[in-house]
Amino acid sequence: MERLATPRTTTGGAAVFMMTTPTLQNELKGLARDLRWRRRLRLLVRSMWLALLWLGVGLVVQMLHRQPPWLPLEVAAGVTLLAGLVWSFASNPKLPDLARTYDRHFDLQEQLASALETATHAPSSTIAERLVEQAMITIRQYRSMIRSLPRLPWREVETLVAVMLMIVALALVGGNNRLPVPQPLDLPSLAPPPSPDQPQPTDQPAAHDSPSAANNQAAANALAQALAGTGATRPAADALQRGDSAGAAQSLRDQAGQADQLGQAARNTLSKDLQSAADQLQQNQGQRAGDINRSAQELANNPQQGLQDLAQVVDGLGKGNAGAGAQAAATTGAGQGGGGAGGSLGGNGKRLGGEARTGPSNPPQAAGNTLPLPTSPAANGPATSATGPKGPTVQLQAGGTSSSGRASAGGGGSNDPLPGEADPLRIPPEDRDAVENYFSPAP
Repeated sequence: MERLATPRTTTGGAAVFMMTTPTLQNELKGLARDLRWRRRLRLLVRSMWLALLWLGVGLVVQMLHRQPPWLPLEVAAGVTLLAGLVWSFASNPKLPDLARTYDRHFDLQEQLASALETATHAPSSTIAERLVEQAMITIRQYRSMIRSLPRLPWREVETLVAVMLMIVALALVGGNNRLPVPQPLDLPSLAPPPSPDQPQPTDQPAAHDSPSAANNQAAANALAQALAGTGATRPAADALQRGDSAGAAQSLRDQAGQADQLGQAARNTLSKDLQSAADQLQQNQGQRAGDINRSAQELANNPQQGLQDLAQVVDGLGKGNAGAGAQAAATTGAGQGGGGAGGSLGGNGKRLGGEARTGPSNPPQAAGNTLPLPTSPAANGPATSATGPKGPTVQLQAGGTSSSGRASAGGGGSNDPLPGEADPLRIPPEDRDAVENYFSPAP
């Protein structure tokens, strides 16, 4: 009985063991089939985003304003995609290799490989059956777990989407670099330094460089010299020397209104000086010299008209050199106070020449002969005393001046009333420079 039982048991165990071996192989192939489709899809998606990375490298190079090697990059992307496809579909390992791979992947400690080897080559035994049974249970558990998982590899898909978005962003940013790069412009060559032999520019305005400006300046100098010889026209001469032709013309017009007070000797002197000025300008300025000469001749018969004509000639100087006159008036504005006070004496005769002044003045001396002041018709009449700036006291009587002899070194005058009434308007215009020089002596 024992002998029969042993073979029966042995025969039954071998039959069960032989039936278990194909089942283990089928379960292992089923596990490989479930994992193979997921593996192929994962490798396919991975090869796609790896291929796109090569294009991203080219876009990054383009952002750096460099020409990327598109052909090598496209070839590398195609090779990467093709390699992924081949690797995913061409891989078909044998069952022993597949079992060892799953043991390493699922950390089964060589359970599947040992069971497959035992079922294929080992003799039938209880331990071998138990090992194969445990391996089949493990494979079924993993197949059930794998079937519950999604077929799509979401991690790889997310990576692919991220890489695609990065490629789009790089393409948009790199598209701005396709605009034409502005090229640097060549700067014009600098002007050569001026030669020492060339004339250097001066501070004079541009108007002075023209021939008309030079002629106007020459005419102004000649007229100023001619008008300075008479006290009545001295303010106009001062204005011309300052470059204020408008002020000189206005002073001559004001003097024309008082032409009846201009003595015959003063008119003759002024006419002679104007003729000399016309002779100086005859060579270069014939028309202007003729106008000045006619004004000089008119002074003998009609002094008012002669002064008016002369004022028009002076106005012509201002029209030709208005810019230069304005600049000269601005630069000499500080010294116009003294000349203005003297001009008021010769112009309208409403103020005394010895009034207080804002600045020192040094008027030019008269070129004519000194004439004695006329005696007063009422010398014994009432008189007043006046004190000059340097101290001497004078008596002003009707029609003239006389020194009182009672001069004070400290500047004080006599307090005693003197006969006569001071009337500076009775002094002829051609002799007023003597009074002005007395009350405004040179410092």
